[in-house]
Amino acid sequence: LSACKKESDFVTYKVPYCLRRYFEKLADFPKGFLPIGDVFCNLNPAHGQGITSACLQVEILEKLIQKHDPANMSAIYFKKIVKVLDECWSASAYENFRYEETIGIKPKALNLVNKYMVAIHKAANKDASVYAELVKVSVMIKPAMNLFSPPFMWKVFAANMRK
Repeated sequence: LSACKKESDFVTYKVPYCLRRYFEKLADFPKGFLPIGDVFCNLNPAHGQGITSACLQVEILEKLIQKHDPANMSAIYFKKIVKVLDECWSASAYENFRYEETIGIKPKALNLVNKYMVAIHKAANKDASVYAELVKVSVMIKPAMNLFSPPFMWKVFAANMRK
């Protein structure tokens, strides 16, 4: 490192806000128009879920286009992607509310979930299987509820009991 040269000053990265739009709740949506990606839900890029969410939306859209007329499928499209959007939004909200400056409606059991996430991260440093599951959930290969299964919770507890 002593041979390295500083190229610029450090810059603090800040996301001014996250926004979730609920197009699925609109009574009448324009035909032939299907929003995707950040139009639905812009998330803090530091969490790495925005592109994952967009990719999952594209997968859903691809399957629907094969079976339905794209000009008339907004309702079914919205119904299918809500689960993806809700999971991304929820995960992001728990993390964002770790900072007292965050405003908005706090998720249920916020303090408990965030304390458990700290325990998961500590356990991930001691148990490779905990780390592997955490990564799979983080990149949305596996559902977030996997982190709350009794066998996984036991691994977290056991790893945190080890020195």
